Amino acid sequence: MICVLACVEGESTEPNIVDGIVRFLRSQRPLDAYGKVEIVPLSLGGNHGHRALVERAIEKANEYLEEYEIMAPSDEIRKYLVVDYDKLDKHGVDFTQFRDDVISSGFIPIVTRPKIEYFIARLFYDEEDLIGLSVAKIDEKVEEGIKRFNEGKDAVCTIPPYSKQKPAAERCLQTIFNLDPAFLERARNIEAKSSGEYFTELPILIEEMCQVLEY
Repeated sequence: MICVLACVEGESTEPNIVDGIVRFLRSQRPLDAYGKVEIVPLSLGGNHGHRALVERAIEKANEYLEEYEIMAPSDEIRKYLVVDYDKLDKHGVDFTQFRDDVISSGFIPIVTRPKIEYFIARLFYDEEDLIGLSVAKIDEKVEEGIKRFNEGKDAVCTIPPYSKQKPAAERCLQTIFNLDPAFLERARNIEAKSSGEYFTELPILIEEMCQVLEY
């Protein structure tokens, strides 16, 4: 059996995107058909730097595997490190070196530039609709996209407002994929890129989860 271990920077948005997708996928298949997808939130506690992040991922992944004993001897583990580009840029980290460090440490890097809200906006808008927008404008596009989706719908069929605060992020992102499976298909169809002004590699992880959980 394949186990996907997603180590995600942050404790609100990134973990809830991955968890929201996993919850939807698990609702579609019987339990005995599952591979495994485990989510490990990372917190640096103010200790920034690409080596610190990679070292934290290694530490937490090892702790998680030892504590929960999720692996059988015959299982294959695939480790991912999910991170925003903006934190790398902010702290003067060389992106190429960061990717090399992640890969040499046994992880597959999953980066979104400038930050994870770009991926959320892509659930509602095409790439050309977001090119050239400021980071603040991308945040506005997320709000606008949710409002457009909710327009004219009963309250039980609407997406809760999004914010970076943990409770609001959880309510919003746990709802999107269960509310409308078309969002998952849209996420899978986003072109995964590793360079450019704005890009996201999250579709790589999403496709892996869909295959492992046999969706």
